[in-house]
Amino acid sequence: MQMKKITAILLLSLFIGFAQKPKTLKPFNSICVEVKEPSDICINPHNKESFFVVSDNGFLHEMDANGKILRTSSFVGLDFEAITIFNGKIIAVEEMARKLNVFDINTFEVERSVVIPYGGGRNKGYEAITYNPVSKKIILITEKDPSWVLELDENLTVTNQFQLQIARDISAITFYKDNLWILSDEDRTIFKCDPQNYKVLESWKIPVVNPEGIVFNQKGELLILSDDRQKLYFFNLEN
Repeated sequence: MQMKKITAILLLSLFIGFAQKPKTLKPFNSICVEVKEPSDICINPHNKESFFVVSDNGFLHEMDANGKILRTSSFVGLDFEAITIFNGKIIAVEEMARKLNVFDINTFEVERSVVIPYGGGRNKGYEAITYNPVSKKIILITEKDPSWVLELDENLTVTNQFQLQIARDISAITFYKDNLWILSDEDRTIFKCDPQNYKVLESWKIPVVNPEGIVFNQKGELLILSDDRQKLYFFNLEN
């Protein structure tokens, strides 16, 4: 009986391990983008054929579906690493300055800047941002050592924070179809997470060097932005 019990436990452990093992996902297409050192991407809510992209050199761009730059903000930040849309505004995050810049979506002018102090490494600051409509919070995540999740209200005030331990680092996050999608650069892995408790539901390994941005287009295709390669990769999760 004891041996059967041990065997059952081992089989259950193996089953859980296999269930949690990341799948492998390969791109079906890729394009080069004009944005240099692109670090994050989000879709334009007013024109689903274009995207907003931020770069390491501190620029905010609008880019078409072919990777061509349509316009660039005159504002120059310091190491933009994350971007999202909230309440019809663009929020672009400066990692080293710990600053959130709120842009008018039409004029590309900064309306407001908010500093959110963080005592971690200068180059290990805020790396990912998105709005979670389930919790009605803006989610801001630091890169690593450790990765901190900060939940912000509509006034960009921190209301909650905790550590997230799902990968060696976090490079981007987006919300799509009732789930949070989190990207890890160092692990080259995409995590589909529960929007209420951040539990990993599924994960996929991707063959992309330096994946820094994640977004879904209007066709439901998953797009991953590579900083080093200056390319946008297209994935189909349904195949």
